[in-house]
Amino acid sequence: MHERDASLSLRWIASLVLAIPALVACDETGPASFPDAAVARPDGGGFVASSQDFVAGLADALAPARFRPGVPYLFTSREPEPAEGLRNRDHSNYLRMTPEGRGVLAEDTGPGVITRLWFTIGGRPEPDVGDPVRLHIWIDGRELGLVPGEEGVTLAALTSGQLPGLPRPWVLDRTRASAGFLVNVPMQYAQSMRIEIEPMPELWTYYQVDGRALAEGTPVTSFGESPSDAHDDALARATELWVEHAHPGEDVVDDARELAMGDAIVRELEGPGVITTIDVASMREVRDALEVTIEIDGAIAAETSLGWLTGSAPPGGTYDSSLSAADATSARLYAPIPFETSARIVVRNASDASTTVGMRVRVDAREVPPDVGRFVARCSSVTIDVPTSICEQASPLEYESVVVGGALEGRGQYAGQTFVMRTVPMEAWWWALECDHEIRVDGEPALLGTGTEDYFGGAFYFALGPFSSPTTGASGWRRPEGDADDGSDTHMFRWHLVDGVPFERELRFEYESYVDGTTWDGCVLGYLEP
Repeated sequence: MHERDASLSLRWIASLVLAIPALVACDETGPASFPDAAVARPDGGGFVASSQDFVAGLADALAPARFRPGVPYLFTSREPEPAEGLRNRDHSNYLRMTPEGRGVLAEDTGPGVITRLWFTIGGRPEPDVGDPVRLHIWIDGRELGLVPGEEGVTLAALTSGQLPGLPRPWVLDRTRASAGFLVNVPMQYAQSMRIEIEPMPELWTYYQVDGRALAEGTPVTSFGESPSDAHDDALARATELWVEHAHPGEDVVDDARELAMGDAIVRELEGPGVITTIDVASMREVRDALEVTIEIDGAIAAETSLGWLTGSAPPGGTYDSSLSAADATSARLYAPIPFETSARIVVRNASDASTTVGMRVRVDAREVPPDVGRFVARCSSVTIDVPTSICEQASPLEYESVVVGGALEGRGQYAGQTFVMRTVPMEAWWWALECDHEIRVDGEPALLGTGTEDYFGGAFYFALGPFSSPTTGASGWRRPEGDADDGSDTHMFRWHLVDGVPFERELRFEYESYVDGTTWDGCVLGYLEP
């Protein structure tokens, strides 16, 4: 993980200052309240699922591939408006205000699980605040006393890594999440949950509360101030798996060798089993020209460049996450890839010169459980060429969104994405990061966000520099220097280990599009029913 970059350029700061007046112009009204809305509950049908313990699920080597029960929800500070709306007043909007002056961020009558909390607090012009802002979290009708002797908990304390049951790296404070506050420890509730905030009137409050509503009667163990040994053991095992990468299996190695133009390394495997690591030794500069094909049980699961699949080519920097990682010498995919009969991995040199490539594949020889999906990556390059005015209400005919990677089709679940966003001209990169994410499930808008960098855990255009964590990050970027006007590139990723988004027919992950000429290069990952 990266600490704050002390050498943040004056040019970047000037760009942020220029952005603030435009954001203020979008903020003609004060805080708004949403009408009360009930969370949709499942009927107990749907996917066959083996586990309702989401904390234990993090310790599962097949976590992102495992189908889990429930219906996802997302509470956010997004302005109440249709999915096509572009007003961008996405802060300080609450379900309602309490008599004590607190904003209700999220509320549900259980059972269910909170899978992610994200916040940032800021305003005009600096985002380096928020530590003392206080939350109140109720689980099953009782407010959690996370800090002895205190009512509620500050954002700084909640994400400090010092509270029982909330260790690093599963919580990140704003110095580690580039101005965001992030909690990725599942908080289960058997009966109900409610989250309130004591807002600072002079500052903007942005938030996202991700969760999952479970069917009535689902047995769960509720989160509390004194976590069980099983809770702590599960998080320790999750750290071994997704941070230290102690993935099960045996390695099969193809030693590094010179690949001429068009040559390839090919590795064929017999099933059943699970591929838990694909590690390709290569120079960073050639990864966009290394074509990777993954064939599972006779069907193509992924066909794209190594750079796109792993977020490992420039401008991506050295980073480590649960499902991918990269440095100067290799790019690694850790997403579990189950197969029944056979698997075939091909890495081909599609450049116009020879290059040195090696590959290590780790395979866990085992039966594939029935509640595990089959890996798929959908990758593409999409450029938006219809300019849209930010802060305006667009009609459906004027509105155009961007589908990153491509639609996932069939029956399955979305597991995350990695992509590079490219913008021109040079001032456009921060506007492009204002684009909200919008997940459409089976043709309907289901989960609507507040801004691109918010979905990836940072804030205010990743104000404190690149960062990476097990589930999310922005590993690097290129910004214009001097008088250059050649645009900018930003690499971002996010993985859903136990909070994948299920769909029956199709899932489309879309972004609003504010900036003409913005290009998204990358992949969405998912798991489909066999």
